This record gives sequence, C-alpha cells and structure tokens, in this order.
Amino acid sequence: IYGWEPEYYENADELPDEAPQALKDHIRKVDAKR
Repeated sequence: IYGWEPEYYENADELPDEAPQALKDHIRKVDAKR
C-alpha cells in the first residue's frame, strides 16, 4: 500500500455513488449524533 492516499469526505453526501448504501446510512446516523 505504498503511496496510497486515502480520500477524506466532509459529509456522507460527498461519498461516491458506488459506496454501499448501508455504509452511507451508517455514516449519516453517526453524523446526526454529533
């Protein structure tokens, strides 16, 4: 994994379309608790 740069997103709306819907829902749920 040398040279790999992770992609950071400020909110769930910026996640790529190919991200699993369950993951998007979980992130939105966690963000709502903040």
